[in-house]
Formats: sequence, structure tokens, C-alpha cells
Amino acid sequence: CYVDCGWAAYAIVDGWVTVYQGVNYAAVGVQVHELGHNFGFGHSGGLDGQAYSDHTGMMGNPLFEDEVGKMCFNAAKNWQISWYGGVGEGDEPNPYKVKVDPQTNRSSSFELVGIGEFDKNNDQHPVVVKIETGTDKDYFVAFNRAAGPNAENVEADNEVTVVQVEGGNGLSYAQSYLKAHLLAGESYTEDNFSNTGEPFSIKAKYIDISTEPATASIDIIFGADLLYCTSDADCLDDNIYCNGVETCDMGTPGVCVSSGDPCQLGSKCIEESQSCTSCDEVTVHLTTDNYAGETSWDIKKDSDGTTIGSGSGFSIGYHTATFSNLQEGTYTFTIYDAWGDGICCSFGDGSYEVTLCGNTLVQGSSFGQSESTQFTIESGSTSLPTTNPTQKPTSTPTKQPINTPTKQPTNTPTKQPT
Repeated sequence: CYVDCGWAAYAIVDGWVTVYQGVNYAAVGVQVHELGHNFGFGHSGGLDGQAYSDHTGMMGNPLFEDEVGKMCFNAAKNWQISWYGGVGEGDEPNPYKVKVDPQTNRSSSFELVGIGEFDKNNDQHPVVVKIETGTDKDYFVAFNRAAGPNAENVEADNEVTVVQVEGGNGLSYAQSYLKAHLLAGESYTEDNFSNTGEPFSIKAKYIDISTEPATASIDIIFGADLLYCTSDADCLDDNIYCNGVETCDMGTPGVCVSSGDPCQLGSKCIEESQSCTSCDEVTVHLTTDNYAGETSWDIKKDSDGTTIGSGSGFSIGYHTATFSNLQEGTYTFTIYDAWGDGICCSFGDGSYEVTLCGNTLVQGSSFGQSESTQFTIESGSTSLPTTNPTQKPTSTPTKQPINTPTKQPTNTPTKQPT
């Protein structure tokens, strides 16, 4: 079959052959997906249980475009491949790939760095943590940092991802499934971990994208150390002021969680003094559309027109910039689009967000030539925006192809040459 075959491409697993249908050879995502099969990877499904619907990694079917393709593999595939210090559980110790057995080490914590900033990981933080289940269906946890070679990631930007393989211990060909993607403070919990009869939880304790590399801190807790609750009274203080108050998240079952940053918009939390102080730090988060070079922004002080920060000449993907120790006064953030059509949604899913000490000041995507928001740094607190923030689109633009996703060949794959 050469025309209208119902598939985009196929590849020989652990082999050398890839075959592309029609123009799909030009799509970076299809190329990398099929190379993944050559590397020995299976597909990865999403939260819906479908075989291809994990769009946090290239072994789903997230990208069918020519000029967009900066996206990596998911946690399980990164454990399997020899990149990033060697395969998981290799002969030599590897600080980037760490295994933990919750039934032996019932409580553990890790600070993760994303694959997208692996080249900046000077402190050798883990990029993948394997959670041993005692079976061949293990879990893998990573920080899905949307930067660098992962800047055009489709799903769960800058979140902690949890993936489980269907076999192979993460060391050989196997289907994997996305089990959860977590924002700061969120948890993935199982009531009966690996048929032990005991609970298990992975919590994204905090996520900090203001640094380079960005980091995500996770807690992995098993058994009695995972505190279940029926009311707030069951939850003990963790003695971390900036985490907020420990309360009972009334799920099934209820689990003790932290309420988050206790400070109001325009203030920042100081752990050392256990207090809130005026915010003097602004961060700009930008995800470009497919015409990144048209987008620019600046922040100016209103009193004298001084530019305290600006950005332009972007490549396609995610970009961030932080400015600290701002003086008291009123400032204006302005984002520009040279073509006059904003950054969403005809030519890619662009968006921007401006935060004051982690609290959202404004976010938007659909605008014309420019859009401005004024904010004030005061001695006591920072004011809310003087204009209503532009909301993100109410629905995510469809990016998946209409045609049937890539399938493996139905015939037995050709063996490699001897």
C-alpha cells in the first residue's frame, strides 16, 4: 500500500527500517516517533487509556507538523534509553536515573530537573525516578520542563508526570501509560500499591521555574507514613510556613495536603521570618506561536519610561524571564505582535503569563498589535491589574491529525542483519 493506507508511518522495533506514508516524512514528530521504535520503545497512552494519547512524550502521537518538533520522550522511555548517563539500572551508578523501592524505603524525596534543561543540570539532580513495584509494571516520575529540546511539548508543561509501563521493568519494549500530571501541591495516590494492601502517594511538593535549571520537588510516601484523614484535625503541621496550612483533601480516601502559599497577590512569602512582604519580583512566561519572531514584550517604569526588561527574537517554544528588586512605583507590561494577529490560535497555541512572586497578574493569547497591563510595586502590597486580564482561549485548538494514528506493521518485523 502506497496511498491512503490509513497510517502515517511504521518502523521495525529494534531495527533499522522506517517507512513513511505520503508527506508524513516531513513531520518531525512522526520521524522521532518512528525512531523511538527503532530504539526499542513501545507506544505511550494517556489518561484515557488509548494507545497513542500520551502527549507528554513522542511515543504518543502529539505532533504532525513540519516546523514544530522540540519534544522529548516520556519518563519510562528516558529510563530505557542509554542517554542521560546510561540506561536505568546500568552497571555504573547514575545520579540522573534513580530507583526507589517504597516497600523498603517508605518515605523519600527528590528534586528533579527536566530533560529540556539537562545541559544545565550541574548539580546532577535526577531526571527520572523509577518506583519499583516488585513486578515488571513499574512507575516512572519526571519533571516535564517545557524548555530547550522539549520547548514545544504538547501536554502538561512544567508539571510532574507519572508513567507506568505494562511490562519489561522499563528496560525493554513495552506499552506505557500516563497515570497523572501534577501541579505543585497535587498528588497521585493509590489505595492498594502493588497488591500490598497499603496506600502509596507521589506528591509534587513544589515547582520552581524561576531558576535555570527549573526544579520540581517530589515526595514518595508508602504505607502508614501516608496520612489519611477524615477532617482537618487529623493533619499535623509540617512546620513549613510558606506551604500554608495542612488540611484534609476529602478525596477517596482523604489525604492530608498543604494549602499553599499563604500570602496574598502582590506579596511574597519569606520562610526565614515566617512572614509576607511586598513583592518586588516579576516574571514573564511566554509560549510562542509558530511565528515566534513576530512576538516581543517590554516592561517600563511609568514615571520616567525606563525599560527594566524586554524580550524579542524568540525561537518557537517556551521562554521565561524574571526581574527582581524592583523599586516602588507603577510599571506597564506590553506584549507586541508585529503581524497584528496575537499569538493564538490560527498559527499555533501561543500564550503569555505575567506573575508577581508566583501569583498571576495577567495572562492572555488572543490580541491584535499589542496588549498592555499596568501594575504597582508598593511598600505594603502590590495592587491588582488596572485592566481585566485577557483570558486564555476557552477551548484548546485541535492539533491531533484526523487520520488514524501511526500503527506498527501487522507483519512480523524484519530482523536486524547478523
